[in-house]
Amino acid sequence: MNHSRLVVSFILFAAPALPAPDRRTVAADFAVQQKPDRVLITDGGQPVATYVFRDDKILRPYFANVHAPGGIQVTRNHPPVPNVDATDHDTMHPGVWLAFGDLSGQDFWRNKARIVHERFVEPPAVRDGQVTFTAENTFQAANGEEVCKQTSRLTLAARPAGYLLIWEATFRPEQREMVFGDQEEMGLGIRVATPIAVKQGGTIRDALGRRNEREVWGNSADWCDYSGTIAGRHAGITTMCDP
Repeated sequence: MNHSRLVVSFILFAAPALPAPDRRTVAADFAVQQKPDRVLITDGGQPVATYVFRDDKILRPYFANVHAPGGIQVTRNHPPVPNVDATDHDTMHPGVWLAFGDLSGQDFWRNKARIVHERFVEPPAVRDGQVTFTAENTFQAANGEEVCKQTSRLTLAARPAGYLLIWEATFRPEQREMVFGDQEEMGLGIRVATPIAVKQGGTIRDALGRRNEREVWGNSADWCDYSGTIAGRHAGITTMCDP
């Protein structure tokens, strides 16, 4: 493959129920603060997410401690808190990430190969009421050789149902052909907050009416929702292919 484009969207919500999709933008007071290794995103002073682009243990960019409107955290604590969260895969499941267990024979999911942040093509900023930035990354094999270049364009907007995050990734092999392998760990990954995990009473649903791991795992659908109750509110994350 000489060129590939992948677009995924997901909405982080906290509401009595997830309403029908709504494209209207609602008012938000977003702000961003860039540090040497991360970008802090807030709304009205409340945390929304941290985009980490350099980490010695997690060898790829990721979002940590992601919140829905109202300050409800919908991804697992990062790092996980012992005796509060399950502590498995702490360097593989930091919150929200994009990685592949087999890309040209290299495992970027399990930190056996590295996704290197090179630069921000478009620096993090609030533009027209939305948080936007574009990052250029290099996928490096375990021996340091380049597998491909990748550009991530990220847009965070406020919607009536919650925050909508669009992650558009373009892959450009510049030295050799690139192959996406047939491997179960690939694409957009999300580790939800402990209170909404299925073991704690949360529910996974997809567009075809399937529920929880036994029915949903390993299948494709137009959207997939993982949600439950946190602090008396229905909250969670819905992922969908770009329409």
